[in-house]
Amino acid sequence: ADGKVAFGVVFGNYASPTSNEYRWPAVLDNLINNKEIPPMILVFSGTNINNPGAAGTAKNTFSAALSAIKAKYPKVSDDPAWHVIGGQSTSGAVVFDVVWDNPTVVANAITGSGSFVCFMPKSGNSNDGYATMIKAAAAKKVRFSMSVGKCDIYGSLASRIQAGCSGTSPGGDIDSSQCAATWLDVNKGVHNAMTAKNIDHQLLITSFGHSDQTWALWLGDQLRWVFRPITCGS
Repeated sequence: ADGKVAFGVVFGNYASPTSNEYRWPAVLDNLINNKEIPPMILVFSGTNINNPGAAGTAKNTFSAALSAIKAKYPKVSDDPAWHVIGGQSTSGAVVFDVVWDNPTVVANAITGSGSFVCFMPKSGNSNDGYATMIKAAAAKKVRFSMSVGKCDIYGSLASRIQAGCSGTSPGGDIDSSQCAATWLDVNKGVHNAMTAKNIDHQLLITSFGHSDQTWALWLGDQLRWVFRPITCGS
């Protein structure tokens, strides 16, 4: 890897690097020491991007962090394939938007319970909007590692019960927005659209709901997957 160092920004307070539950420093050290990912610097940002129009804020935060880190560690790569950005829920859709629109800045996104639903700007007011956009787009050199919970947000209580999921709270279990969306379905729709376009991606379906557990427990695996072309030398 010519001594290059990868770089990433993960958004959300739940992704604290000091979290006892997820032990990020130990996870990253093990992955790097085992040469499962390249040497990397991962920044955990508390910047709030959990709103539909936050892609500009997320991109600017990423770029500012990259610039500051490169000033101290010049070996951090300028190659967007060595960069990754991550987020959960609406932030998950936002970081997807950042990569989709700025593949020459950051080419990899990790999304957890991505809110690819009708209230996002790219949706065209449709829960199928992201899938439609992807199918209509030109090929992009990007990579997405997506995760969603089997018991994520559902569009109705009836559909949630039918799926065998407990929980009835609006917003966390049942979609209280105008979209009446089921997150599992919209993430599968994005997955199917990217499969049709041959866009490099994976979709992990976990047993959890709309929480950081849906993706944070798998962050190490997702980083390993995202950087596999670099670590495998392909």
